[in-house]
Amino acid sequence: MKQFRVVFAVLGAVSCIVGAVIAGKLLQIPPLYHALQKVQTRVLINRNSLSQRVAAAGGHSGSVEIALLWNNKNDLDLSCVEPDGYRIWYADKTTPSPSGGTLDIDANSNVYALITTPVEHIVWPYGRAPVGPYRIYVTYFAQHDTVKDTPYTVQVIDHGKVSSFNGVMTSPGERIKIDTLQVSNHPGLTLAWLKGMLTAVLAVAIWTSCVVFFLAASLLVGLQIVFKLIDRAVLLSWKRLLLLLILSTFFGFIAGGVGQISFSAVIFLFNFMRNWMTGTVLDYIPFSLIEHIAGFVTLGLVTGISLSYSVPKIPRVYGVLAGFIGGFIGAVIYLNPPGSGTYEAGRVAAACILGGAIGMTITLITDLVTEYAAVVQEVGTTLVPMHLQALRTGAAGALRADKKDTENGS
Repeated sequence: MKQFRVVFAVLGAVSCIVGAVIAGKLLQIPPLYHALQKVQTRVLINRNSLSQRVAAAGGHSGSVEIALLWNNKNDLDLSCVEPDGYRIWYADKTTPSPSGGTLDIDANSNVYALITTPVEHIVWPYGRAPVGPYRIYVTYFAQHDTVKDTPYTVQVIDHGKVSSFNGVMTSPGERIKIDTLQVSNHPGLTLAWLKGMLTAVLAVAIWTSCVVFFLAASLLVGLQIVFKLIDRAVLLSWKRLLLLLILSTFFGFIAGGVGQISFSAVIFLFNFMRNWMTGTVLDYIPFSLIEHIAGFVTLGLVTGISLSYSVPKIPRVYGVLAGFIGGFIGAVIYLNPPGSGTYEAGRVAAACILGGAIGMTITLITDLVTEYAAVVQEVGTTLVPMHLQALRTGAAGALRADKKDTENGS
């Protein structure tokens, strides 16, 4: 019956909303929250405000990055003098330095396109940042807002090591030297980068396992209730239900970790392409969207496949399809969040879509069970004495009768 499709879809969506909200609270636990603020690696489901703005504005990643953030329409400018004396600033932003350093984001320079969440960003490609001192400056270029004083934050990423500086610009024309960054010859992969990557994987794994826990719990309990109401049958013992719930949560942990790894791998590939193929059609490709689709689809696929093993009545093929579709739509919604427009809202909405899609697949078999029971009832139990509790489903979702009941009806 079609109402079961709606019931389980809503059940899956609501449970994932609850799980995503609670998982978001877990990410705010001080040790994990502060660790996430310091990682260089972008995190699939949680971005601090600086990296969030850089990614949204189309900024690149590199071995050395300098970002400037403020929160009004005034025009602040970020500049840096490289070890060889070359100056990277807004007046020469279209031409990379000899080492490849470039100002790839310049905010509020156009008075017709002023925003209240600006960011400026200077980046050096992986493996090309020169060794030596980098002198970093912030200039108050122009006041466009009604507020004159402008608090700012500068974040410096040196091969995975993150440093932050805060201050206030008080009048146009003011120029402040932020710091002198000493860059040494680092290898491609550093301990700081690996630590950041592990933190990102752990964070996404925790978030996903929490969401999947609530999704699996709602679907398992829902199936128990449905089968009890239809034919007073018990689908699973409570001991086995608890075991499957633990298994589903573990699978969710794995799905989140794999999703983050996929997300980071695509980012690395695209950064490599953009660093060595600048000035081509690659500059017009929506990299951030593709990267998030790769991460969310991978997360959704692994979740769908794993739940088809741990939750009864989910056909594997439909679990895969639901995970793919839910992950794809979830990525788009995450980057274009509803309601308040925050990424927290987008994260909850993405979980809702994934839960609803997977929840709906259960009813594809439940409908068959119900329709078959209706046919049995219509024909009459004297002719076809087969009870609903004797029905089973194979891996492909095909119905078959219990051997004992089949023999009794022969």
